[in-house]
Amino acid sequence: MIHWIKLTPLESLLVVSPVNRYRLAGPGWVYLTLRQQALAKIHIGPKGQSLKLSEVRTSDNIPLNLTVQMIYRADPDLFTPDLLPKLPGLNEAGWQGALQWQTEYVLRMLVAHYPWRELSREEVQQRLERQLTQTLADRLKRIGLTVIAGCLVKTELPVQLQKSLIQAEEDIVEAQGRAAVLKSYLEIFGNNLPQVMPYIMQWELLNTIHKNNPQILLTPAALTDKAALLEPNSAQPVYQLHLPIQTD
Repeated sequence: MIHWIKLTPLESLLVVSPVNRYRLAGPGWVYLTLRQQALAKIHIGPKGQSLKLSEVRTSDNIPLNLTVQMIYRADPDLFTPDLLPKLPGLNEAGWQGALQWQTEYVLRMLVAHYPWRELSREEVQQRLERQLTQTLADRLKRIGLTVIAGCLVKTELPVQLQKSLIQAEEDIVEAQGRAAVLKSYLEIFGNNLPQVMPYIMQWELLNTIHKNNPQILLTPAALTDKAALLEPNSAQPVYQLHLPIQTD
């Protein structure tokens, strides 16, 4: 008696007959005799797998979090006679596990050759994707996989490192701003800058306090009539700053 099985255009069927004779049948209608057994229905169309990798080190030892999308397929043209008996296990989870392990290993190896700032450039990412695709294709063809493409979806620094870099950039900008202010003071006061520096420092301190606390009214220590500075029924707090600020 013949048993018929219908396969889609993207499916093949692994069949075994007596004396362990394996063959691949399909797609379309496949018939099996009583002495033949269907072992695995194999999808031979493209598949996609997304992988997230953390702590991928660059050539300058910067850790990156990467997301990569792999497109691959089981290729019957690569199924050797020795590989056919292994197809049921590979079809279950073997191919997916091998792809994941090899992708992580190869990607870590490739990224280690690039400084992290270069990886933000489009041409460098495209070169890395080509290297990843070709290397994986060479490694995985022995288990019957064709790697179609590897795409870097996201390249980012860990959150804490992002905060540290942002703070470092802000510190640089602040230092440059202070240098520019000091240069302007030097242009104004010239050789008298050392004598007026105490007053400049007082002014900078007042400016910083007022910037961070605009609701506070600062007065010099010599001023006693604080109420004269406020409008009637004002609830604004007034604090005296005990610095040697001169008043007329």
